[in-house]
Amino acid sequence: MPLRVNGVTRRWLNKIDEVDYLPEWLRPLKTAPDFLNMKEGDGRNQALFNYILTLQSEGFSKDSIKNIINIINKYILKEPLEQRELDTILRDEAFLKPLFYQKSKFLR
Repeated sequence: MPLRVNGVTRRWLNKIDEVDYLPEWLRPLKTAPDFLNMKEGDGRNQALFNYILTLQSEGFSKDSIKNIINIINKYILKEPLEQRELDTILRDEAFLKPLFYQKSKFLR
């Protein structure tokens, strides 16, 4: 990152509390379905349901996963799901699947 932009020296951050942390939902993952191009009839519900397992294996909490799925529905899908469909996908039973891996590490 350049220290000078258009002849103006940029301010240097010296304290850690001056830096904003990246929101958890912006953390990059290795795999994710192509939610941008999904529309009704393309298996959106199943893709979102399956993505719960992916997010769990990456170490996301239940609340974080629900937030991420809501963000995907609201801002990424071309045609957002109705709330009742989203509630079905995010039901408590969706989070009961046993995990064998977390962040590519085998759990004992």
